[in-house]
Amino acid sequence: MSSTTADPLNLLRQYTIQSKKVELLDQNGNPTPDLQSAATIRFGEEASFARDTPTSFLRSNSDSDQYTLSALLHFLDHRDQTFYEYMKMTNTLGLQTISFGDRAQVLGYLTGKTPEITPAVVEKQDGGDAKRAKTRAAPDVSTANDIARDIMRRERVLLTSSSVLSSGKSFARVPDLAKALFPAKPGAVAKGAVSGKPTATGTPASGQAARRPAHHRKRRNPIIVVPAATTSMLTMYNIKSLLQDHQFVDCRADMDKA
Repeated sequence: MSSTTADPLNLLRQYTIQSKKVELLDQNGNPTPDLQSAATIRFGEEASFARDTPTSFLRSNSDSDQYTLSALLHFLDHRDQTFYEYMKMTNTLGLQTISFGDRAQVLGYLTGKTPEITPAVVEKQDGGDAKRAKTRAAPDVSTANDIARDIMRRERVLLTSSSVLSSGKSFARVPDLAKALFPAKPGAVAKGAVSGKPTATGTPASGQAARRPAHHRKRRNPIIVVPAATTSMLTMYNIKSLLQDHQFVDCRADMDKA
């Protein structure tokens, strides 16, 4: 039985919120547990639709590409999978894939975490009176955070705490190089020391120059600039342990502790 008035997207949303299961039927009308071999999706006694019936949920940045009922149902059944695992299984089954950018919106809408239509954009088709509402659901923050953590978990590590601090070069010549580039200035010599004439007190000028304090160069404190981005390898969370304790700590661990 197919209903001409029932909306498959709204029915799927109601069944998901109420934790009710839909029935999958094969071409002969017999129940089947496999979505790939199913030909019809039945919502109890309310309505039934063909497996690949287009819904009113449009793909992002598209005015015509609609998600099918089978694609939404398959995504709900595998919502806990990573996007790579979900995409690989979907391509194997030959089903439509929910894009990565729409995962949070689709899940939030079908589970009731976001309003039904936010906002409802109505457009005329072919200049006629028929109108269609684009379903746009606000993103779910918690789901977006889960996606972000999943991306960070699958990132490839190019540098580690050992490789970033290790170097094959020797710094033994650095002190000698610093002395060659910045030689110490010789002490100032009085004019009387050259002629050997005594001063007014009878003491050679060289003796007074020897007792004078040496002029040292003003010490300059180095300025260390720490990147402000939290994704940098060195941040305000781990720079103290690096400079003070000579230990590199992953900034993500320090951020979780904070």
